Amino acid sequence: MQKTKRRYASLIETIIAMALTVILTSTMLKIYSNISRNNHRLSQQAEIAFSEQIAQYRITKSMQEASLKISPSDKNLSADDILHAFYISHERTAHISSDSLVFTFNNRSDIDPEFCNAVLARIFIDNQKNLVLAYWPQPIIGRPIEYDNYRYEVLLQNVKDICIRLYSAPSKEHISRHINPKERGDISETITAQPNYWYSSQDNIYGDLVEDWDSGRFKTLPALLKLHITMENEEEIVLSTPIGNSNQLAKISYYLEN
Repeated sequence: MQKTKRRYASLIETIIAMALTVILTSTMLKIYSNISRNNHRLSQQAEIAFSEQIAQYRITKSMQEASLKISPSDKNLSADDILHAFYISHERTAHISSDSLVFTFNNRSDIDPEFCNAVLARIFIDNQKNLVLAYWPQPIIGRPIEYDNYRYEVLLQNVKDICIRLYSAPSKEHISRHINPKERGDISETITAQPNYWYSSQDNIYGDLVEDWDSGRFKTLPALLKLHITMENEEEIVLSTPIGNSNQLAKISYYLEN
């Protein structure tokens, strides 16, 4: 029987095979790394988008129920006994690191009777860089507010800054003042909100902003709320919603139709 001569791989062939294996392995690892990085980025984007939707929903819901006339849950009290508010605050504390929107809204039914109907709320950035909606039980005029009894909802995380803008709708009796800026006069001398203008928590950067909104002076709610939110990565998020119980919404509809 003739013996078959066995041929072994040469050193060059072995080196080439190892090189090809390294190239293929590194290519597969790079593809896997890219896929994993893209999945992580998409997951983060989806989480941020979901957080934005939740924040938009929660702010919209509270603004729909914002009012300057809410009946208390206590039948022995009337709406006039409730402290109603809607204004921009520049107060800073150990827990508040930004301008904030203070308002009263109707929380409707709740498992805790103290949080039924009228509650006093605040939207602000806390010292942990969270955009927060906090609210307290119905504030009764003449009674101290129990600041330790509150609810705290984190709407967004890693928030750097917030600009609060409130829009005043055009009004028929003040439309001429809006057209002619020289006739607008000093806002501090009138009890009517400046028509067709934004009221902002920050400086007059764009030329269409006037001083802060104050329901105690204007005796009404603005028509629209817009929050310009700057994240830690400098991304800007804009959340906007109409104010449900504002009598200015009808004015907006009137001027859009005419």
